[in-house]
Amino acid sequence: MRERILDATARIIREDGIAAVRTKRIAALAGCSEGSIFTHFEDKGALLAAVLSYGLPEGQALVEAAGRARAAPDLRAGLLILAEATRDYYRASLPMSGSALSDRALFERYAAAHRKAGTGPHLVWERLAAYLAVQQDRGAVARHLDLRLEAVSLAGTCQYAAWIEMIDGLESLPYGRDFLARMVDSRIPVLAGTALDAST
Repeated sequence: MRERILDATARIIREDGIAAVRTKRIAALAGCSEGSIFTHFEDKGALLAAVLSYGLPEGQALVEAAGRARAAPDLRAGLLILAEATRDYYRASLPMSGSALSDRALFERYAAAHRKAGTGPHLVWERLAAYLAVQQDRGAVARHLDLRLEAVSLAGTCQYAAWIEMIDGLESLPYGRDFLARMVDSRIPVLAGTALDAST
């Protein structure tokens, strides 16, 4: 039932925005009673937090991408898998999280629900950092790097790329549809510790 409620809520937000999220409509789409929604979710903020954490196919795809990245033949291949999944997640989640910002009280409940559940946007960069740590253990990533900062930088680039693509279209990005591949290629020497020192 929880999954049906999450799917129904995500569908409503995608189609009509967060203002259209009403328990009656969710219940009709999910095939449940209105009361059962709040058996699973404390309030609308908690429901929205759960949708962004567990209810988006792109979120599940990002989790699965972490496993595929670890099995990839090299750092570049794995990083590209994760970058594409991260961009896709942001493309799906930005309109939803942006909608919550339009209602201050809802946003505060949404943020509180994330903190209570231990979910939220930090999970994206933490997945990237975990992948980089695996690659560091394998010797593909330099030991001196702060993997948290590298992961936040990569996640931020993917988020910004998703935002540009949503507003201006894919061709507004440098290199268009090749942007992520070019971005990954530009980071590999830094991550591997083989970037040339400009001072030498």
